[in-house]
Amino acid sequence: MAGKIIADQIEHSTAGSLDTQYVVQGSAKAWMYWEQISTHEAYDSFNIASITDAGTGRSYPIAFTNSMSNGNYSGSFLQNGSSSVGYLYFSNNYAGSFSEKTSASFGCRAYANSDVDAAELNVTVAGDLA
Repeated sequence: MAGKIIADQIEHSTAGSLDTQYVVQGSAKAWMYWEQISTHEAYDSFNIASITDAGTGRSYPIAFTNSMSNGNYSGSFLQNGSSSVGYLYFSNNYAGSFSEKTSASFGCRAYANSDVDAAELNVTVAGDLA
């Protein structure tokens, strides 16, 4: 049996209530924990369909399972285990230009004085699903 629950608020018996718009709007729409050094293996993820190794320091495309409504979502990257990585960027093509993200995918570029693979990367994406 399939069903639907419609609610404008969630209430806890002692902690108060919260409008459901904060749950819907404030939840991560996608996240992934992966390594970039060898196989670009995703250790764990949510709403990520695939990831491709596009060369040293570049993971593109990282495709969503369920697309975002447009390319105006936000995201944050963290890296661990690579002291040489100075910057992590959203990058949307193999050449690493910093063009706009798309509703279907995005890319990650790890950079210091040149492109460098990061041992472990984490990304969280927030925005509206299509």
